[in-house]
Amino acid sequence: MLPLVCEAVGRESQPVRHLLVVDKQAPDADVLPVSSVFDILCDAEFPRLALQTENECASTMALILYSSGTTGAPKGVMLSHRNLVACVLQSEVVTHDLASGDEVPGTMLAIVPMFHTFGITFQCLLGPYKGVTTVVMTKFEMTKLMQLIEAHSVTDTILAPPIINALVKMPAAATTERYNMTSLKRAIVGGAPLGNEIIEMMEARMPDLRIAQGYGMTEMSPTVAVNPPAARRLESVGALAPSIEVRVLDSDNKLVGCGETGELCFRGPNVMMGYLGNLEATRETFDEDGFLHTGDIGHIDSGIYVYITGRKKELIKFNGFQ
Repeated sequence: MLPLVCEAVGRESQPVRHLLVVDKQAPDADVLPVSSVFDILCDAEFPRLALQTENECASTMALILYSSGTTGAPKGVMLSHRNLVACVLQSEVVTHDLASGDEVPGTMLAIVPMFHTFGITFQCLLGPYKGVTTVVMTKFEMTKLMQLIEAHSVTDTILAPPIINALVKMPAAATTERYNMTSLKRAIVGGAPLGNEIIEMMEARMPDLRIAQGYGMTEMSPTVAVNPPAARRLESVGALAPSIEVRVLDSDNKLVGCGETGELCFRGPNVMMGYLGNLEATRETFDEDGFLHTGDIGHIDSGIYVYITGRKKELIKFNGFQ
């Protein structure tokens, strides 16, 4: 495996300074095994690891996640440390009742893959930041989902629309009557629209549960808007997260007013650095004022709630692929 990785690294335009081999036995004399690295770390003096200035945070890449973007083939989305920190703080505000009001912090069930920006921000970063216990589901199975909610008294989770659709279609005898899931209070839903009827059916079956739809994209780290459970609007994908500026542009790229329909464009501290090794795609996505053009058609109401009504160019999603 190591020769293949070395070959791939050699082809990348982004320089790789260190390659860690997680193996107790070194494959050759030029490779330091990870166990030896751990031994060295016990006594060695370290250079500063923390990023101390805003410029360092904004200019230092933390992650590369692949996304189809607004159109076309997958592209490497470069997210900085500032992007991720900003998104965690933004997400905390729009999900302020996650584990709040309880004497003991809640428990989150992590279902979304950790290589997905939603999983990274909400499960790996936001959960620990808020002191929420996180239970990781290694492989999704519907029965296992219900068992884990009951066993760990799960209060919060992130669900994809197909999961909720499937739960609604299952008989109560196989779900709420078989498993005690009354601990589940909040579920954030994203990735695709979820019909109001399905939301109402799910909440009728689980009266303590409140479903909040969210809207985001990898290029936004990913949070753009989330419907707060206490003040949600079912027809909206959510209230705009803090520190995000929005423009709605018509087909001639002219600014339209509140409530008018056009392409949604955003600017904020959570917006990506750009696409890895693809200046052309980066230039096509950002305008001269630094606003990211999403390709989504919609409008913003006076309460800064976001509404999606279409796409400039239609995409077909199947099993997470565009």
